[in-house]
Amino acid sequence: MCGTLKAICVRWMGLFLILGRPICVVTQVVHNYACLNSGETILANLSDLKAGQSFRFFSHREQYFNLDYPRNYECNFEFLLGDRCEKMHLTCSHMDVDGDFEANCIGQDRLHFIDNFNSFQESYCGQVKPNYTTIGQAIFLSFRSTLTSQSGKGFRCEVRCLDYDKDGSSQSGGNVPKDQEILPCKCGRANRRQRIIGGTVTKVNEYPWQVAIVKWNKTQPFCGGALVDDEWVMTAAHCTQGFTPDQIQVVLGEHDHTIATETAHIVMDVVEIHDHPRYNGFHVDYDFSLLRLSRALDFSHYDHILPVCLPSLSPTPNGAEVIATGWGTTQEGGKIADKLNQVKLELFPMTTCRKLLGKDDVTDQMICAGNLEGGKDACQGDSGGPLTHKRDSHNYHLIGITSWGFGCGRRGLPGVYANVLSTRSWWQSYIQETACPKSNEP
Repeated sequence: MCGTLKAICVRWMGLFLILGRPICVVTQVVHNYACLNSGETILANLSDLKAGQSFRFFSHREQYFNLDYPRNYECNFEFLLGDRCEKMHLTCSHMDVDGDFEANCIGQDRLHFIDNFNSFQESYCGQVKPNYTTIGQAIFLSFRSTLTSQSGKGFRCEVRCLDYDKDGSSQSGGNVPKDQEILPCKCGRANRRQRIIGGTVTKVNEYPWQVAIVKWNKTQPFCGGALVDDEWVMTAAHCTQGFTPDQIQVVLGEHDHTIATETAHIVMDVVEIHDHPRYNGFHVDYDFSLLRLSRALDFSHYDHILPVCLPSLSPTPNGAEVIATGWGTTQEGGKIADKLNQVKLELFPMTTCRKLLGKDDVTDQMICAGNLEGGKDACQGDSGGPLTHKRDSHNYHLIGITSWGFGCGRRGLPGVYANVLSTRSWWQSYIQETACPKSNEP
């Protein structure tokens, strides 16, 4: 049944198509939709489905025949949750859209997804497919190709009704495995909508797990840290020595600590400090501390704050590019930086670390990274901050905590970081890693 603007819905080879510009409201239990003409919008209500049933939708009509989508083309979809389903699950079986997902599909062909309930949006292109579950009342998708598009086969996606049948009783959720019901937040996803090229200052909230550790009711960081779950921050034990929980606070979502209105930062109290039981301040060994926040974060309310992924069992390969971030001094003996900075470093083999820094000074609980030519390093004030490695297509893993070094950026003297993987059993006894799972996307 179509709207009052007299659009005509026709069934074609199993697809419902819109003829004309207006919105077509779907009120039948059908499974396949595509726009016939550019600029149209399809509206579908999941009240027409039972648990386990789905609407399938295509980038364009010809996708059904595996033909390329046209240039300068637009097709929009809106899916309403209705009153029969507890939540809806979006997946795509095919995705071939001209664009670079790592460049955020900017200025390229893309499928743009919006869930206002969770304040979440993302653009998909290349072969990266969405996999998303929400209890929000509506989701919006807009597919657009550019005038200069190299085109592609487009996408074939589904929105599935989960959990309630027509009587409102609980169901198993159809054929979607539980481990595919991906939450909106995924650990280790950097925010790079407007990257600063060639500089060391990060974009606002580019690394959403970065936290500042401040003295109570102050704003200038004295150490950094990494958000690793919804209520835990990992930092260095040498940062927390001598402090009780009520003497420090954690600032999340910060970028320029001198401007109160630049970001929607959150200041949270600390209720527990857990230094590693084997921490040795003389050798700066086992330089780890876990801070428990006063409450668990609801990431659906803070889309600019996310935890970093914790490392899996496989070590980061020597020579890998790693990133250190912090508000520390930008030169030895300088002042604390106003804005969060980043530096790209090389991870060195343990034999090289011990040769350069002393075999008795670098333990198995440490790793080192830097630039043998000098000039790139963490420095005073960066302590406790994260050293991360992009292990797959878009997940950053926390491999180190900024710990110590001989000066800053000196030639032949890399910086030393606490090796997060080396104390896996210790931090796993506190951290559940369930609030924001790793992405399953390739």
